[in-house]
Amino acid sequence: MDEQGGLLRLKQQLKAADGFCLCSFPCSKNIELFSLNRSANGFATKPNEQGFLFMPFDPVKNEPLYFSVEKIKSFSEIPVTEIFSSVVNNNLPKLSQLQEDSEDTYSDKVVGISTLLNENEKAVLSRTEKMALPANFDIYSYFKKLVDQYSSAFNFIFVYEDICWIGATPELLLSYENGIAESMALAGTQKKQADKTLDQYQWGDKEIEEHQMVADYILKKLNDNKIDGIETIPMHTVSAGPVVHLKTQFRFNLSNNIEAILNSLHPTPAVSGLPVPKALDIIQKYEEYNRSYYTGYLGFYNDKSGQIFVNLRSMRIFNNAIQLFIGGGLTKDSDADAEYQETVLKASTLKNLI
Repeated sequence: MDEQGGLLRLKQQLKAADGFCLCSFPCSKNIELFSLNRSANGFATKPNEQGFLFMPFDPVKNEPLYFSVEKIKSFSEIPVTEIFSSVVNNNLPKLSQLQEDSEDTYSDKVVGISTLLNENEKAVLSRTEKMALPANFDIYSYFKKLVDQYSSAFNFIFVYEDICWIGATPELLLSYENGIAESMALAGTQKKQADKTLDQYQWGDKEIEEHQMVADYILKKLNDNKIDGIETIPMHTVSAGPVVHLKTQFRFNLSNNIEAILNSLHPTPAVSGLPVPKALDIIQKYEEYNRSYYTGYLGFYNDKSGQIFVNLRSMRIFNNAIQLFIGGGLTKDSDADAEYQETVLKASTLKNLI
């Protein structure tokens, strides 16, 4: 394929599709491109048909998006920066007003929420932040930086109509292949330190308690779905860009309805809190903005295999601005300054590469 012919063909494919997803899967720097066409069939797993979903945190406030998928196999052979920039920039709306919490406002919310929480309870408070879109912002070059820096994450660009999201999420919600599935609890955060190996990190009671709540909840949901052969890989420290997290993994046999398991797991306490109904009430009262697709989930699936991830460490791109989303888990023992600094640290995952 000659370069000009390849560019033209790729531009035609992307314009003919409803949207596209550019991504790299965990532990791989191989970049893959998929064209997406909107599907009215919901979560359908037909033999040999690939699907993609992009789900909001709250399906009442934002629309669940389902797509049929076609992999574009030849895109990596040609320069594509021009195409991605033109396809994205031509469609994006401007971001005008945005509810942003100052450090003092966020800290006051942390104090207010922590007084509402009892032992073994948790609520996840998020905030949003606006940045000017750099004049020379190259979306494809930025994405390649994510892949180079965060190869253990699911890195993605998702574009549909006037929606453009970019992220580097470290959290798997559900993966499955040939009847074997995996999920995880990822909660508890601290700054990565260059002089420490992963087994040298010390964790406080607050982080361990917060993590265990999430792990117990996921295990309960798996048991509620009568899932067999559950194997727990105990809590351990993992790296995610400039931070480290506590992680517990679950492996199990999958013979149940996949969509039912996703609905049962979401929202996990890692993105909402515990008990979930109380945490959602707190989020509704204190956050004062719509999370939209942040802390929802996204990924690829078919009848034999799938990889679905929680939408974390992500941002939405507008014509004139970038909207960052960050949050953290609160307990009755939360320290307001530490919780705010945790969100600053998480934001640096994406901000440092802009």
